[in-house]
Amino acid sequence: MADTFFGGSITLGTTGESFQILEGDRSGMSVEDIDVKHGAVTDGFIPYIPSDLVEGGEYSFTVMHDPDVDETNFVGVLQTITITYPLPAGKTTPATRSFTGYIKEYGESLPIDDKMTAEITVKVAGKVTVTPSA
Repeated sequence: MADTFFGGSITLGTTGESFQILEGDRSGMSVEDIDVKHGAVTDGFIPYIPSDLVEGGEYSFTVMHDPDVDETNFVGVLQTITITYPLPAGKTTPATRSFTGYIKEYGESLPIDDKMTAEITVKVAGKVTVTPSA
């Protein structure tokens, strides 16, 4: 397992853009609670079951901004998105997460005395396929 995320990237499958990830987080997968109480509940506790549908969540990334990239080509485009993790010591291939999704937001930060970055919000719109490092 890699100790840090240094060297991670995000690649957009249809439009081909790739960004170096500086940092990021994910809201995580979730399911809705379904209230299944009925008139026969006698212990005073509401019974629940999990929904069959899983919400994939969202990723938020700070990436290196490339001023030659035209975000109008990929914001709102449903495509395969691959997150590549840093290569762990002793491994030959890094772990990845791939899923159908789209870029919801892309915003730039253009400081005078520091690196140009962009904030990207990615909506997961399908099952996430995890490929472990090897």
